[in-house]
Amino acid sequence: MAELGYKPNAIVAQDAGFSEKALYDAVGDKLEGVISRGSFSLDLAAKRPMVGKINAMFKEKSGKDFNDLTSRQFMGLLVMADAINRAKSTDGEKIREALVATDIPGEQTIMPWKRVKFDEMGQNNDADPVLLQYIGGKFVTISPPQAAVAEAVWPMK
Repeated sequence: MAELGYKPNAIVAQDAGFSEKALYDAVGDKLEGVISRGSFSLDLAAKRPMVGKINAMFKEKSGKDFNDLTSRQFMGLLVMADAINRAKSTDGEKIREALVATDIPGEQTIMPWKRVKFDEMGQNNDADPVLLQYIGGKFVTISPPQAAVAEAVWPMK
């Protein structure tokens, strides 16, 4: 795109490689201002301090920060552990019933969600994605409001 002189007002991407720091390390300033959808935002720690504390524990063991994938795995484990504790059993049906009754406020998670509560199809409709913008060599959250730490830069540079 740069070689052709194409300079769009914005690039809005859907996660995948656009949420990987390796892409930005490879192409540098050519993607300054790109917006990408994600499921997790480490800068949520500014609004939910436990995100930073839990990330520090994770990083001590793994050498890496939480990202889209690891944050979802972590939350899946916590939701399952919560259901098993409430079921007071390892019986599959009792655990399923506990999962159906799950209602965890978003503030008690590391995710930018309103809450964890499953509908009749087993979906958590309160699991909001985030929009991340790559600014100044890092990702910042620009949406949704409960997770945003910055305003979108528009148009991108």
